[in-house]
Amino acid sequence: MDITSILDDVVRQFADPLAFYRELVQNAIDAGTGEVDISLRYDDTTGQAEIEVCDAGEGMNREIIEGRLLRLFSSSKDDDLTKIGRFGIGFVSVFAIEPDLVVVETGRGGEYWRILFDADRSYELYALDMPREGTTITILKSMPADRFPAFAERSRAVAQSWCHHASVPIYWMGEDLREPFDVDSPVTVSRAEQGTQIIMGVADTARGAASYYNRGLTLKANAESPWPYVTFKIDSRYLEHTLTRDQLIEDEHFQRAMVLLEELATEELPRELLRELEASAKRGTSGLLEHLLHLRRAGHSLPSDWQSRPILPTLSGPVSIDDLRDTEEEVYFLRSPGPLEALRPDALFLVGHRQEPLGSLVGEFLDPLPDQLDDRWLLPGTLTDRAPGLSQRAQTLLATTRPGTRVLIDDLSLISEVTTRTLGMVIPDGDEPVDLYQSATAPSLDALGNGTLLVVDSTRDEIARVTALSEEEPHLAAVAFLRLLFPPHTPAIADELDHITLAALEEMKGLSA
Repeated sequence: MDITSILDDVVRQFADPLAFYRELVQNAIDAGTGEVDISLRYDDTTGQAEIEVCDAGEGMNREIIEGRLLRLFSSSKDDDLTKIGRFGIGFVSVFAIEPDLVVVETGRGGEYWRILFDADRSYELYALDMPREGTTITILKSMPADRFPAFAERSRAVAQSWCHHASVPIYWMGEDLREPFDVDSPVTVSRAEQGTQIIMGVADTARGAASYYNRGLTLKANAESPWPYVTFKIDSRYLEHTLTRDQLIEDEHFQRAMVLLEELATEELPRELLRELEASAKRGTSGLLEHLLHLRRAGHSLPSDWQSRPILPTLSGPVSIDDLRDTEEEVYFLRSPGPLEALRPDALFLVGHRQEPLGSLVGEFLDPLPDQLDDRWLLPGTLTDRAPGLSQRAQTLLATTRPGTRVLIDDLSLISEVTTRTLGMVIPDGDEPVDLYQSATAPSLDALGNGTLLVVDSTRDEIARVTALSEEEPHLAAVAFLRLLFPPHTPAIADELDHITLAALEEMKGLSA
């Protein structure tokens, strides 16, 4: 048997040469360490990077060194669910980076040893006089000094990617690489039992992320969840990977873990989502309804009573789908409470917009979909100026020909009657509600004058570009803004715009002087 050929094959199975960080950390945890310390430094004298991985585990005596470390595929880990690996070859991974020298120092039961591995993987074993606890592995690798920073940065990234949730601290140059065991989700459920913990939540996309760990070490990260719009992390002693680490072993232990996951995904997560929806409806918000729609449309089963749960926010308090179908009141959408309510004093107002998930869900049960009251009616006092510098400069220029006009730039994206047709609108400037169907007109110089408000949509790309220009060239931006809104369709409008432009140029000239 050609041992060199076998070692070559084993080393080649580590697709990423830096995978040795994962293997050494795993072996340290298997040895019972309470922490792992990893450090890197560069020796300018020798031109070598020095990597040190140190643990406080049970260490090795000569019998273990010769019977396990130095013999491929000999392992005591088979069928032991307290260990992560099974193949006993993790140490061989250090040769994937083609080191100049590997030094192992270890001790156990009053024996202390040093093993030196040369680049050709031959080794020498020495007894040490000084006590040594745990195991320290030092790897020396020649490289130019200018390559070391990139090597160190990538080393840290690789080590962290495999040790996100390790069961013991993994210190990189003194910094713990671990992160909280959590998922990015507004609604989560969890399960913890002996040897297994799960955290699960709702995802924003159909391809939810699924990550699998054993004692916090990554087995497979960001795989596709078996359940659409569900994301989870599971850390379980039942999970193992193939020798090449490209697949999870789907044995009876894996199937047991999947049973736990399915229970959370199909039963507990939908129940928790409904509880959170009820709580958010009491607060007058409906953002979580998007996740309910996702689960419904992906074929998830919801609790049988979900349509009777008060998950829809209204100005008078939460209501259920059943309540909405049974009401005899007029129903409208309204984004926020205010004087517009007086326009329909006996109506039921859903808090939100018909174009949001709230409207999508309601539309599945009410036909036709209720109107959006604040798409048709607007209170000028509720508007907010998003670009006061530009609007005030434009207002000053307009005052030379259209005195008494107020200019305001706000987000009009939800007022579909306006934004689908024009950059903005002209409305009466006052305290009374404005009927956008009757009183609003597209921007026109002829419509401006005393008591009018020119409102422009800040979310339109053309306006956003002019707003950005106004930070450096306020006068030119104001002229461009007005010419964008009022194209010179007639000689009279062209003359008025020229007058406004000359006024801006004169003001700029005065400032420069």
